[in-house]
Formats: sequence, structure tokens, C-alpha cells
Amino acid sequence: MRRAGYTLLELIIVIAILAIAATLLVPSLVRRDTYAVEAVLRRLVSDVTFAQSDALADQGYRRVYFDPTGLGWSVVRLEESQLGLPFDPDTAEFVRDPLASGEQQMVMDLAADRRYAGVRLEGIEIDGSRTWITFDPLGGTISEGGVPGTGGVLVVRSDNLTYRVGFDAFTGKISVAAAEDPTAP
Repeated sequence: MRRAGYTLLELIIVIAILAIAATLLVPSLVRRDTYAVEAVLRRLVSDVTFAQSDALADQGYRRVYFDPTGLGWSVVRLEESQLGLPFDPDTAEFVRDPLASGEQQMVMDLAADRRYAGVRLEGIEIDGSRTWITFDPLGGTISEGGVPGTGGVLVVRSDNLTYRVGFDAFTGKISVAAAEDPTAP
């Protein structure tokens, strides 16, 4: 009488197929986190650089507000008389996104786009304890009262990766570096 079951050869083939599938799937899952963080970093650098260039080209003031919840940022146009005012999304004059069709504003909402799932901004400290960076008509950073900015830093973090984004005083030059300790802010 023959017993029903799998032969040793069938088990080895199934295990080999599962091993091959795992070696293909696991790296892509790890890279997904990397891709999301790098996409946010590219967009962040692009938007801040655009705000600086737009201030210089238009001879006006531009401010990049970072959401205190860590889930995004926006670029707004300011008048000199508005430099000391807090951010009010209802009255803010958002800059139009030059890469988008129509009148889409430069507002980045990390929670609204699944491509950026799990990525957040932390430790936002610009010009002391501000959560924004302001560019003057010469493209330099300024703080309250129109004095030159002192620069700052913010952290872009996902579950597995942490990057520090630095803003130089006066120039607003942006630097991005992987953080040594992923648990440090």
C-alpha cells in the first residue's frame, strides 16, 4: 500500500523556490524605506532651493514653513511687513508649484502620499527655535527683524534611516548627511 505524501525531491524544490523568492523580496522591502527617505530629501532640497531662487529672482521674501507635526512643509510669499507674523494657512500666499500643472501650491504633505509612508521630519530648529527658514531679496537667510539668519538643522527620519539636513547661516546653503546614530534626533 502506497502512502500519500511528498517526496524528498519535491520538498527540496519547494524550499529552493521559497529561498529564491525571499532573496528577491527582502532587499526590495529594505530599499523601499531608502527610496522614500531619499525622495523626501530630494523634494525638500528642491523646494528650499526654489524658495531661495524665487526670492532672488522676484526680489521678494520667501519662507519655507515646516509643519511642527513633522509631516510636511509649504513655501509662501511674504511682504516685509509680514516677517514677524506667525504662519496662518488661511491667509498665507502660497507659491505656485512650477512643476505642477494648473495652480497647484507648493505644499508637501507626507501623510497624503503613500510613497513617503513612514517618513517624518524631526528636530526642526532654524534660527534658534523656529520651524521655518526665510529668504530675503538677495537670497540670504534672515531671522526676525530682518537680521541675518543663524542657520539650523532638521532631521528626516524613517524606521531604518536618519538624515540631518543643515542650513548654513547667511547663505542658506543646504547640506545633507546620514546620521551616525539612527536613534539620535
